[in-house]
Amino acid sequence: MNNTIKTALYDLFTRHEQIWETEKGTLPQQAFDAEWISPCQVERLSEENICWSPVERESAVNLNNIEEALEVKLHPSIEQLFVLILPMEFLLIRWSPDRFDSSVE
Repeated sequence: MNNTIKTALYDLFTRHEQIWETEKGTLPQQAFDAEWISPCQVERLSEENICWSPVERESAVNLNNIEEALEVKLHPSIEQLFVLILPMEFLLIRWSPDRFDSSVE
């Protein structure tokens, strides 16, 4: 794995959490959806909202199905962007490992 990309992602989301905590007094929040349970969920604040924090994926990401469907070869660094599991508010990065896996099939 390219540690530069991983470090940059961790730095980005650490800053995001720090800004959120400074401005709002909590970790970042996301709307709660019982059908989209995620390892990112840290605390349930209410029926509508949860706090979240990014977590590292347990397994490597494989985008072969996307490459085949698009008939292109993706640069290996693209897979590095999926090292973390994040909430849906971040474009192209899936909240739940199961949702990510189904989206690349």
